[in-house]
Amino acid sequence: MGADPILQLLTGQWPDPETGQLLGVPVRSIVIAESLGGIEADLVARLDLGRRLAVVSDPITHDVLGARVEQALTAVGEPIPIRLRERPHADDVTVGRIRAATADADALIAVGSGTINDLCKYAAFQDGKP
Repeated sequence: MGADPILQLLTGQWPDPETGQLLGVPVRSIVIAESLGGIEADLVARLDLGRRLAVVSDPITHDVLGARVEQALTAVGEPIPIRLRERPHADDVTVGRIRAATADADALIAVGSGTINDLCKYAAFQDGKP
């Protein structure tokens, strides 16, 4: 069996099938598990993101997971809860709100996939934060 493609991407060793150039991604860790319950703080601590951690969620993702993540992160830093409106939109207005709310944060942690994740990635990129 060949090398693990996810590990190759994470280490910058994935060869582009067209050019052969080695590719990587700015992701430092991927964890796939049935549950991350109880290890949230350990996973974040390994990434050395700083102490002020903005935890971005909407009402649904906060109830499902965000509150637990915020509580867990008190063990490794100071979580800054950021609540978006229900069904947030990926637009410049929402990115601006996230950037303003996370101005004092060292890093952003998105609780949710899709729109919340995209908004956080873009806001963090704009501010040079992980």
